Amino acid sequence: MPDGGLDPELGMIRVADPRTDPELGTIQLRNPLQDPELGILQLRQIVPAPGRRPVLFLSTYVTASNSDNVFLVEDPIQGRFGDNFIRPGISLIAFPSIGPQTNLLVSAETNLLRYDQQSASNYDELRFRAGIRHRFSDRVYGQLSFSSQLLFREGYADQFFSNSGVELTLNRRDVLTPQLTLDSFYQGQVYFSDPEQFSNVLNSVGTYLGYRISPRWDTGIGYRLTISDFTRQSRHETYQRITGQLRYAITPSVRLSLFGGLSYGRSTEPRITFDDTFFGISIDATIPIF
Repeated sequence: MPDGGLDPELGMIRVADPRTDPELGTIQLRNPLQDPELGILQLRQIVPAPGRRPVLFLSTYVTASNSDNVFLVEDPIQGRFGDNFIRPGISLIAFPSIGPQTNLLVSAETNLLRYDQQSASNYDELRFRAGIRHRFSDRVYGQLSFSSQLLFREGYADQFFSNSGVELTLNRRDVLTPQLTLDSFYQGQVYFSDPEQFSNVLNSVGTYLGYRISPRWDTGIGYRLTISDFTRQSRHETYQRITGQLRYAITPSVRLSLFGGLSYGRSTEPRITFDDTFFGISIDATIPIF
């Protein structure tokens, strides 16, 4: 997904050769094409009708992408695995106010990941989140939340991975000109996984420079640095990602995006490589319910 200053995740987890254990081999809790924090920022883009502000939203989205390193693994024989994939999803988000500057955030989300060539690695995802967001000023807000993620083999037939943890996010938005904005953020995450060897602690910082071309068109470029330390194995990772996007608002609630970028980094696990280039297209719609 294109960067919006931050979405919507966790650490790179590679547990097996994708030829011998495709489901576990494709666990990607921080896919370079996905950004959970983006979904959080999209709440700020919704312009409700005059009067009572809506508190419950339905969001749907479809992303079609190409990556030359979808598994983030360097196989000693086959090298890297490039592929096309599609990721449709739907989420329900509640954002009620509990104070002048404070909101609850509760969400439930499901996604399907379907590969073109590596279809044995398809999986389904359920994700739940509950937290509190507080706005410290017009430019800065913080969020503390608990999240839980469940991964299933295709068809929600068999759960093979779970990941739960606590996340702290601090976001700042600076309006540089009427058309130019700079979003910056810090995110700290602690996750407890099953299998336990993938439990980890992550620290991320990033920025997103956005330019509004017209009321319907905007573009931008984002950068993210993540440091990951695993608590149940001797494994440390540092990786970076640069993403550019061009977005068109079909309606105030429906957006079409073209995006692309690259990622790179290093891991103490020899088989893991973060070097990747990717591009894709996505469409999303956010609808206020009440």
